[in-house]
Amino acid sequence: TQDSVGKALGQLLAGTKFHRLVQSRGQQGIGACMKSDTLVPLADGRILTIKEIVDQNLVGDEALSLDLNSLKLVSGKISKCWKVKNPLFVSLRTQKGRKILLTPENPVLVMNNGKLEWIRADETQIGTKIGVPNKLFAFESNSKRTIELFDENSIQVDEPELMNEIKEKLAKKYDTISKTASHFEIKKDRLRNWFTRKLKNNNPRGRPTLKALKKMAKEAGINENELLERITRIGRNGTYSIIPKFIDKETAWIAGLIAGDGHLSSQKDNKWGVNISLASGNEKIADRFREIIEQKFGLKTQKYFNEKKHYYTIQCSSKILSEIFEYFGITRGKKFDCFTLSNNLFTQTPEIIGGYLKGLFDAEGSASIEKRTISLTLYNKLALEQIFYALLRLGIHANINKQGNENRITITGKDNIYLF
Repeated sequence: TQDSVGKALGQLLAGTKFHRLVQSRGQQGIGACMKSDTLVPLADGRILTIKEIVDQNLVGDEALSLDLNSLKLVSGKISKCWKVKNPLFVSLRTQKGRKILLTPENPVLVMNNGKLEWIRADETQIGTKIGVPNKLFAFESNSKRTIELFDENSIQVDEPELMNEIKEKLAKKYDTISKTASHFEIKKDRLRNWFTRKLKNNNPRGRPTLKALKKMAKEAGINENELLERITRIGRNGTYSIIPKFIDKETAWIAGLIAGDGHLSSQKDNKWGVNISLASGNEKIADRFREIIEQKFGLKTQKYFNEKKHYYTIQCSSKILSEIFEYFGITRGKKFDCFTLSNNLFTQTPEIIGGYLKGLFDAEGSASIEKRTISLTLYNKLALEQIFYALLRLGIHANINKQGNENRITITGKDNIYLF
């Protein structure tokens, strides 16, 4: 047959120059490749589709790759990426529901009679054991300062004691408000509002932007790291909020709750601030959410109970808190058909990722004692695949399957449930 002749010819040509050419370019002339929506974990934690990598030409960026000697995941530079049209694909699907589309000649790592070897994708069969990662890593994960989430050109800093200290140091250097204003190219009245003029409640008449504050602090001998460490209140247009120094597990948890059972008012309502609401049938969760909002961000909240539907609603208004939630990928307005996990989340530490997932599962997940499973159901397939990868960052192996028109991710097994 044509198939057997092709394989026999392949064995004869194995190791030849022609064979190496086929491995790099493929019999279709396009090389070993995968479908454009295939998700690729990068070394810094981001999860991008192949299409995004190609469109952004991320040659030189580092992706997770396999060290063939240690069989461990390592960081490797992307050397080339390209786009082809309508290649023939082979579909591989694992028992856990993971699916990938490869060109026929794409090599696949398999276990064969206790030994690892590479075979073509079109040589795999039902029952073939293929290699998959046990856990994903980010080689550059970080815990980000909250203040760094905001645009320094527009965000204002409300720190009177810090401003007084800067004022005194600049006065020794430039003598008068006029000379100081001239040096920094700031209107004298505006600088005076920041430094000396007060409202009836003894608050300053104005606050500097973070960018202006950085310039003045540098001239006053305060380095940027020390400056950012001392900033605890920020805002715009006379409304200010407390912020934690770093994005932490609690902030990630409430973001996960909002992603699941919350709502941010739409962009068209910006004039009146951003209304943030959480609806939960669990009063303990609702009260803890409210407590974090009030204590960590200094915001006023309202609590309501819907007797007919038996759920609690917590509401507050804050553009600052909304921007933190948006950093995690939560969209304003309706999020039903556009909910995804932000790569800002994937670049965080496992603790932050775990906090977000805890909030998301607390809002949308379910647990079955009888079946010994934890599950989460979504319509958005991409979001579910991203959650799968996020769980893998924590070493948790999940299954992906369909339930009617919905996609479901399920966690089973003693070890996985314990880790969760």
